[in-house]
Amino acid sequence: MTELKQGLKFSDRYILKESKGSGSFGEVWLAHDEFLGIDVAIKIYISLDVRGIDEFKQEYRTAYGLNHENLLIATHFDVWEQRPYLVMKYCPNGSAANMVGNVSNERVIWQFIHDVATGLAYLHKQEPEPIVHQDIKPDNILIDENNNFLITDFGISKKIRSTMRKQSGRAITAGATSYMGPERFTKDPAPVKASDIWSLGVTIYEIVTGDLPFCGMGGSMLLNGAEIPELDRRWSRELNHLMRVCLAKETWDRPTAQKIVEIAKAKLEGRKDPKPTKKSEVQKKKKYPIRNILLVLLILLIPCVISIIQNSKDPLKEEAEAHWSNYSAKLDSCQTYISSGSNTDTESLLKAKKILSSIQEMEIKYSSKMSGYSNYSSLSKMLDDKIDAAHNAWSKAADAQYKKVKDFPKAVEFYQLALKLKNDPTTKRTYNSMVNEYGNMIIKDIEFQNGNGDITIDEYGKTLYASKIQYLYARIKYDGLPEQDNKIKLSWKLIYPSGVLSKGTSSPSGYTFEDEITVRPGKNNLVTLSGWGNETAGAYNSGTHRLEIWYKGKMLFSKSFKIN
Repeated sequence: MTELKQGLKFSDRYILKESKGSGSFGEVWLAHDEFLGIDVAIKIYISLDVRGIDEFKQEYRTAYGLNHENLLIATHFDVWEQRPYLVMKYCPNGSAANMVGNVSNERVIWQFIHDVATGLAYLHKQEPEPIVHQDIKPDNILIDENNNFLITDFGISKKIRSTMRKQSGRAITAGATSYMGPERFTKDPAPVKASDIWSLGVTIYEIVTGDLPFCGMGGSMLLNGAEIPELDRRWSRELNHLMRVCLAKETWDRPTAQKIVEIAKAKLEGRKDPKPTKKSEVQKKKKYPIRNILLVLLILLIPCVISIIQNSKDPLKEEAEAHWSNYSAKLDSCQTYISSGSNTDTESLLKAKKILSSIQEMEIKYSSKMSGYSNYSSLSKMLDDKIDAAHNAWSKAADAQYKKVKDFPKAVEFYQLALKLKNDPTTKRTYNSMVNEYGNMIIKDIEFQNGNGDITIDEYGKTLYASKIQYLYARIKYDGLPEQDNKIKLSWKLIYPSGVLSKGTSSPSGYTFEDEITVRPGKNNLVTLSGWGNETAGAYNSGTHRLEIWYKGKMLFSKSFKIN
């Protein structure tokens, strides 16, 4: 398969000029159309087999004929080297991703909402079946030369997304979980029109704040008791309210796209460039003689303090008094973190937990000497309630990632956070069972080397040539999850460009080879699999190969690689 690169003449017509980004299923390029003499944008998808290309054609037929000023319509569809591609108008102003956290003018936000909702309203009213976009996010909203917002990447159904996942090297990734509404994490996760509205709500929050709501976990957090976030007071109540109703847990509580168009239009038409509002003069507060009162109190307390100092001969009591200000500061910090902590602000809960441990140590040491050292129990109760709620929410979210979304790395991340909050035995057992199922490892990448035993012919990362390869070695980069070294047996499949599985006399049934490896704890570990080939070069042909790593019948990772 030809490598996409700058200067390549693509499909005998388009000169690729600049890569504009890549995703799970393809790449977007700025290209020059030699036939028309103009610059265009080309979205080039991954290589698909015949069935996958037929499905893609059917998808294009669904979107063919759509025409709206807020949709970026594909002007041409074709297939090149088994890769479907779409040609579209080039939008020089990029995508709404450039706006994330960088917008201070609320009118720009309302214009964005108006344009996107208008495009969605058009898609949602299509007959005989509405078109649900399924992937509204800043990256999929482009900005044309007139600063209009255009929806792109629409009309791609769940079926073709599933096909592309299976045929890509990212078969176990989860997709845009952050923008998926709560209904996408239920027993029947089919997207509906209201799912696009929820995604729009996430996008509004992200552009305004620069962050994703619910820590990027999507609607699964709403199913587990999370609260819908608020925008700060810099933004109008109308914008905050619209964002929140778009993020409603129940689909029927969300407005339709057409209703959002009406709200945004009214807001835009009613806004004239207002003059800065004059702030009313702040009335100066009366200066009460606080200093005089404090001075009197100090005079009265001085004899008491002197008496305490003179009569105190207990070193531990003196130490308790010396640490009182530090103790009081810890109390204030702990209370602040407990108040701000929540299911989505777990960092505050963890900070409160750490400070509370220090408070407990001080109270154990000094409570018998000073009555003020007695706040641990009440603070602990407040914190435990919040930690229990957060732990349960993250555990359930981890279950959803593992069992429904099938995103093992994300499930590991969520379970680890849940256990960091609370080392619950049941959660620990579930986590251990899950990571054991995946061999206690998260594979991050695979690199290849050509060699023969201890002799290296081509280092890892170097270009591979079929005419030179003797034994092909694969080196796995992984994060190890066990608490101590753990030996496992990995099976792997080497698949030729023709789709045929490489087999030899020592190959087990259904696989190319098996290796026993030691999985070590920690991040970015390396382990090398057995070499596969012959003493003399010639066992490999040019083309795109694929290596799949399996453990107990489950594919852990897949990577395609090219041999010249």
